[in-house]
Amino acid sequence: MDKKNFILLSILMFSLMIFLILINYNNLNEKMITNWDFNGEPSGYSSKLEALIIMPITSIFIFIIIFISIFFLKKQNKLEDNENTIYNFMLIILLFLLSMQFFIIYKNLGYNIDTIKFIMSFFTILFYYSGVVLKDIKQNNFIGVRTIWTLKNEDVWNKTNQLGAYFFKFFAIVSFIGVIIPKFNMIFLMILIFLGVIYLYFYSFYLYKKTNNLNNINTKNINENSTKNEK
Repeated sequence: MDKKNFILLSILMFSLMIFLILINYNNLNEKMITNWDFNGEPSGYSSKLEALIIMPITSIFIFIIIFISIFFLKKQNKLEDNENTIYNFMLIILLFLLSMQFFIIYKNLGYNIDTIKFIMSFFTILFYYSGVVLKDIKQNNFIGVRTIWTLKNEDVWNKTNQLGAYFFKFFAIVSFIGVIIPKFNMIFLMILIFLGVIYLYFYSFYLYKKTNNLNNINTKNINENSTKNEK
């Protein structure tokens, strides 16, 4: 997706958020549910105004951050072929915010929407697309598995993100299971994600140390051969 289409679709989604607010505002209670626990039960409340503006404000914030980040990446020549991928991924995030706006409004209006199934359905899409993105994403400072070591070495970046692609597609499968199995507890998915992220962090460190050791050995062998030749 190019910049122009991203802007148009972002404006469309923001407009839909505002439209949902306008047509439902008078029918909503002054106190609205805005948080749910891992079992899908209400766990937090906000005023009507706070509950309705949080998603539009977050969308604007993300929109601004994207263009600031892309501007600086271009100046540093670190964007490469990733610009359209970034637009695509951020559009998925904005779609998630629009979906949450819809969910919060109609859940508070009393519609029978299964909280866990709704959230897990979108997680399925988000995680799967994240896996698609990670598979071929070029080294950059904005999107991908970014650790100290992946940003220092392109080969470490590629291998870590390729493994990350498999992890996120696996998370998508687990999320889909959460859609079809009643009473699925989201804590299980959160633990898997936490362990996966920790593993990728240390995996990138392992690859970086391994690459450096091989480079040091090769350099040492070259120096030894040069010394022998001189003799």
